[in-house]
Amino acid sequence: MSNPWPSDDALYDGASQVAHKFVELMLAKNPFEPDEAYSWLSGNLHKFHRNAEHFMTLDPARITDEYERMQSVCQWPVRSPRRR
Repeated sequence: MSNPWPSDDALYDGASQVAHKFVELMLAKNPFEPDEAYSWLSGNLHKFHRNAEHFMTLDPARITDEYERMQSVCQWPVRSPRRR
């Protein structure tokens, strides 16, 4: 089975794709000139990459452990309501 956790490069690529999609939207839906939009991209791409780095610091094993812990808590027996 392959690792479902994305690599750092995949996260950076995804962040870049999102930033480029913003430029496409700026050009299509707003009165921005291409020079303005690409200038915005060059000045803000690092912010998208920094957000991706937050996900890189997550530990997949700890996330799995926490998910399993929460799942086990939710599996307690359910009591039927008392009748009066």
